[in-house]
Amino acid sequence: MEIVHGYFSPNGETKKIAQLFYNELGGRFFDLTLPQSRVDYRKVKADLYILSLPVYSQNIPKPLKSFLIHIKAPQVFINLTYGGFSYGNVLRKIKKRLLVSKIVGYTVTPVKHSFIDQHIDIDISLYDSVLKKLKTRDYHEVRIPFRFHNIFTPLFEKARVRSNFKLIVDKDLCDHCNLCINECPSGSITHSIKILDSCISCNHCVQVCPRHAITSKKSKFLDYYLKKKQKTSVVVR
Repeated sequence: MEIVHGYFSPNGETKKIAQLFYNELGGRFFDLTLPQSRVDYRKVKADLYILSLPVYSQNIPKPLKSFLIHIKAPQVFINLTYGGFSYGNVLRKIKKRLLVSKIVGYTVTPVKHSFIDQHIDIDISLYDSVLKKLKTRDYHEVRIPFRFHNIFTPLFEKARVRSNFKLIVDKDLCDHCNLCINECPSGSITHSIKILDSCISCNHCVQVCPRHAITSKKSKFLDYYLKKKQKTSVVVR
């Protein structure tokens, strides 16, 4: 029984869930966060693929969209993480891109939001029931329910995100250590430290820059939105 764990986790929150499932089930463990890794692991085959990924603006992270069609496993289990506001219909969107796989279960976990300075503890006992089923190979395809989502979310997504969140580079502080370039999950930072339009606004470059040469600025609308009460319940199916 070949189990593969693949995770996309620019800020480390999704990796925590992926690591838990790997520790319990074993198999092979792949980090899909960086661009080259998604090329290297396209041809990996498995009996069960455990995919862990975050939700970005009620959508699949753009770097993963083209990767999903390459997953070669008859059965996929999904660990979804989000910032506690809404994950929309991402599970259905993922299902459409898994060309030859059936979804045998999923979890949805609220975690630390990329734009909020906070700490959220995860109760790992909540996953016991689904881990038990996976250990006994009790696989059954599950129905993905339709969820309400903002119909405007997919429209002008790039422009909307850019208007609400901006990265600012202070080239006087930058010492060209290239850490932000090497760790950018979408390959969106040039050697002259210019942020390209392919940026997914994960905020990771802000967190890793040792000289704080990259900072972020949120719009008043986004600040207001992030003050809403976040969801805390974990969904296990």
